[in-house]
Amino acid sequence: MNSAIHTTTGHSPYFAFFGRHLPRMVRHRLPCVEGAEGKIEIAHQTIHEAHRKVTAEYQSVANRKRGEQKMEVGSLVWIRKETTLPNTCRKLDSKWEGPYKVVGVLAGHSVYVLENPFT
Repeated sequence: MNSAIHTTTGHSPYFAFFGRHLPRMVRHRLPCVEGAEGKIEIAHQTIHEAHRKVTAEYQSVANRKRGEQKMEVGSLVWIRKETTLPNTCRKLDSKWEGPYKVVGVLAGHSVYVLENPFT
């Protein structure tokens, strides 16, 4: 319940109370390493693999939520504004900016380089 987004506030109760997001749960146990230097390298590889799996899982959830959208170079996109202008009504303030043109795709469709085609 503390991590669910409330429809009226747009934030979770945890965020409203503490002013920060709920920490992520650790899904993999870290290996216990004792002794020789070679075991530290094995532990490092295990931690790296666990990090890769958790990152892929979070990215998969994020992609499902946005419908597995991938923009190509030349596409026109709109950007959702996370903040409102000072001294304006949030309800009436524009929530989207754009359109912007995608001029570059980085990190396997995770990061996009944009430009304003009208300036």
